[in-house]
Amino acid sequence: MKTYLSMPTRWLLSLLLLVGLTGCGEGFLEEEPRTFVSTEAVLNSPEGLEGAVVALYDFPTWMYHSTRYSYWFISGTDVARIGPLHEDRGTALYNTDLNPQHGASREYWNQSYQTLYRANAIIAAAPNVDFDGDEARRNRVIAEARFFRAYILFYLHQRYGNIPLVTEPSETIREKEQPADPADIYRVIVDDLRFAIDNLAWTYDDQPGRITKGAAMHLLAKVYLVLQNWQQAAQTAETLILQGPYELLDDPAEIFADNNENNKEAIWTIQFDPQADNYGHFLAVMFTPLYDRIQGVARTFEQGGRPWARMYPAPTCSASSTKTTGG
Repeated sequence: MKTYLSMPTRWLLSLLLLVGLTGCGEGFLEEEPRTFVSTEAVLNSPEGLEGAVVALYDFPTWMYHSTRYSYWFISGTDVARIGPLHEDRGTALYNTDLNPQHGASREYWNQSYQTLYRANAIIAAAPNVDFDGDEARRNRVIAEARFFRAYILFYLHQRYGNIPLVTEPSETIREKEQPADPADIYRVIVDDLRFAIDNLAWTYDDQPGRITKGAAMHLLAKVYLVLQNWQQAAQTAETLILQGPYELLDDPAEIFADNNENNKEAIWTIQFDPQADNYGHFLAVMFTPLYDRIQGVARTFEQGGRPWARMYPAPTCSASSTKTTGG
């Protein structure tokens, strides 16, 4: 025998059930997240801050791992020209397709500012965390985060020109930002890199690919060149050469040889795990020419692997002419 409830009765039971649920105590609706770590938990301990710093390294790894964005990072600059098999000519030619809806341009901007906000959060939180008197450990955390802030701001400004200067963490969406004065942007970049140089070691033998004093010094020398501060650029580069642990390899081919990425000539080598990253970085294949189109030359791993031919190095300007050619 089936019993049916009238509509008013159903509503009454639903109301009583709701009242019962809301009266189960204050802890009934308290969340116990098991699938994510809150920002507060990460930024309240030395270990959490160090883990947050490691997460910043995902930015350059993502950039060079992607087939879409690795060449976007250098296309349109004076170091490379468009190749015969370039998929997205807008990135290199700066035509009308290069707008806020352009995929590579938009994504590079978004990823840059996401990482910038994370770096700012670390920089702001670290002074308030108890490091049990180990100031060198605290300063290393801050130095790495400030390196990434300088690194991102420098290349954002080089790529886009007018950019907002964001140096504070934010918990809310900032819909409107005004472009900053370039002098203010470069003041932050230089200060960040000087702090990194003062608080990082030359080497971390147990952690290849970690940001070092040399990496910060190398970037600072490039910044001084952009600022046309020739004396500071020369002094910074000379200090890097004379005091750093780096040496020129006897055979230039060894620089890019397989399984020799972390050689004594490398200042900063972005690390890839072939198993975790599947392919590693793609920038090298972007420059591999169409050698297999030469009669009698086979496509092999020893010859350079798959030729993507998206980019090629920019020609060197001759003494008699500043004109360069591209194709």
